[in-house]
Amino acid sequence: MRVRLELGQRSLDEEGIEHLLLSFKPRARAITASFRIPPEDGEDLLQEALLTFLHKRDEIFYPEAGLAATLKRRCLMYWRSRRRSLLRQVDTSLLELMAGGEDGPQESIDARHDFDRLLCDVPLAVSAHAVADDRELEDGGSWL
Repeated sequence: MRVRLELGQRSLDEEGIEHLLLSFKPRARAITASFRIPPEDGEDLLQEALLTFLHKRDEIFYPEAGLAATLKRRCLMYWRSRRRSLLRQVDTSLLELMAGGEDGPQESIDARHDFDRLLCDVPLAVSAHAVADDRELEDGGSWL
């Protein structure tokens, strides 16, 4: 059963929020799974989304849709930050490889192996989600 505010109702009461959370759990798992978020990080993202939702609940007329959109946004932000972190590591590795220098052959082989491993860690599905999200927001779309 989906939770929807009635005409004239401005926000959810405690019982409504509790019902929303219980009914939203399976959808939250599906959303985090579709973004390939590790389960331990998925719980953190859901908590962040809930805090954001509770802060703005008076402005949201379709609570479940608002919570889902907030969680999706958090998932995208999660992968963007992970991608930035990986790119920083790749940049550092590339600079070290280009510098060459006094490293022996074994250090060079290790550096190339580390670089290849970092590149394999970037999931392709995440890149597709991020590109689609960026295009949607550039076209004037919004999450709420």
